Amino acid sequence: MINVIYDATVLLNMTKKDSTRSGIFFCVKNVYDEMIKNPDVSLSLYFAPEHILSAMEFMNIYAKDIPCINIFPKHSFLLFINRFFWKIHTKIFAHKYLRLPFSLGIVLSQDAIRFFYKDKYRKELVQNSHVFFSPAKEIPKSIRRYANLRFFTILHDAIPLLSDYMGRIEVRNHKRLI
Repeated sequence: MINVIYDATVLLNMTKKDSTRSGIFFCVKNVYDEMIKNPDVSLSLYFAPEHILSAMEFMNIYAKDIPCINIFPKHSFLLFINRFFWKIHTKIFAHKYLRLPFSLGIVLSQDAIRFFYKDKYRKELVQNSHVFFSPAKEIPKSIRRYANLRFFTILHDAIPLLSDYMGRIEVRNHKRLI
């Protein structure tokens, strides 16, 4: 049996039915579904720290039986503040200037959440895993430091490597990720 940590951050769009559910989302979802079906794969989930609030909801609805390497806070003032800013921002979305301070509050609270929860993992799950698989995002630096893991990601778009439509810096960053 192979122990895989799956970056499920893109799957957080499962609860929405809008433009965030792109072809990449459906690719990530199909790979996830196939890994769950495979009896030779033991799956653990990973979520980007800034999406902890959505990840907690996702785990309660869609993945109750699947372990998650992230440590979720039980009671956090930052999560409360972030949720508050999102509720207000959603209600006044049509008012460009009224929503601006709430947008700033969302960004600042998510940065704080990312800072405080970026290295909060269940070490035993990470150390007993063999593979970290990210179907759409860059492998996080905090995960790369684990020598026991092999890292895999899906390259969805090779056009920047073949075309001149991007600047040199963007192409260099794209190649660095590969």
